[in-house]
Amino acid sequence: MIRRGGARAIRFSTLDALCRALNCQPGEIIEWVPGELEKDDGND
Repeated sequence: MIRRGGARAIRFSTLDALCRALNCQPGEIIEWVPGELEKDDGND
């Protein structure tokens, strides 16, 4: 799951497909939160 830190990357083709399906821009569906990776809950 991306939101909980389970994913460390997303393929551009996946992001492109999501944006095409939702008719949006990447910045509308993803957000970078400074320091978020340091709050790892150990669920890798």
